[in-house]
Amino acid sequence: MRNLLILFALCNILSFKSFAQVPTTDIYLMDMKVKHGKYIFENAQKISDFKGYNNQPYFTPDGKSIYYVSYRNKQSDIYKYDIKANQTTQFTNTPEDEYSPKLTPDGKYISVVRVMKDSSQQLWEFPLDGGNPSIILRNADSIGYYCWIDKRVAIANIPEPMKLEIADTARRGYKHVKKLDDYELDARQVKNIGRTIQKLDDKSNSIIFVLKSPDKKDSMYLICKLSENSDYSADKMERITQTLPHCEDFALGPKSNLYMGCKGKLYKFRIGYDLDWTEIADFTNTPYKSFYRLAINAKGDKICVVSYEGKKP
Repeated sequence: MRNLLILFALCNILSFKSFAQVPTTDIYLMDMKVKHGKYIFENAQKISDFKGYNNQPYFTPDGKSIYYVSYRNKQSDIYKYDIKANQTTQFTNTPEDEYSPKLTPDGKYISVVRVMKDSSQQLWEFPLDGGNPSIILRNADSIGYYCWIDKRVAIANIPEPMKLEIADTARRGYKHVKKLDDYELDARQVKNIGRTIQKLDDKSNSIIFVLKSPDKKDSMYLICKLSENSDYSADKMERITQTLPHCEDFALGPKSNLYMGCKGKLYKFRIGYDLDWTEIADFTNTPYKSFYRLAINAKGDKICVVSYEGKKP
């Protein structure tokens, strides 16, 4: 099995060499409901309390907290926002940079992409109740983005064009995999994927992601699905729909609803029902009119949007 070597860091996303490179982004939380077939968004509040890079919001499955990334004092760490208490606390505080927080399948850890001193990007976990972090996939050092399936994890490997691979952390136990051979990196790679990967449902263990065109002039990408039933084989990949123009960030909500932002407006697409995206909200006259990343809680009654200043990251 080959040794994965990092060639370069993701611009303005994962590895930052100086503060000047970091985009200014904020996270807004809103209540979200449907009444008489119409979406209503209210009680918007900015939950990021630091001016700078605040990004990658993640709702815990119980809906009580939001973990996110904040870049402060030339250092990227994970912060936790308690929704009920309206309070933010720092979750990680290390010399390394941490990104992409998610709850592990056993519910005991927050997993992160960790940028090491040698610029490698590894998957680590931090205990929820405190304690030292530990590496999940040893010798996998080119991880850009990821999504837990079960004890398997879907990985977008850098450099760009990113490749989609499946790692199995259970071959010799869930924790402390010592060798690259201790898990499987699927050789049937899907190339040139976007940064959003989501698990569709627990029943099928399907994953959905954005597949970009090799032609950089194309403004429309595809949202595709790979299923466990087909062993995540690339030749069994299913097309779900096209993205909105020049957009690759989406969120998955209940009832297989996809949400995506474009030019200050929010759109919805229900997998298996809709033929095209439907506009459900216009945020162009709000402080978060320029937004791109999204997160939806498990109940589908709260949404986070990430706003940005200047050029879209």
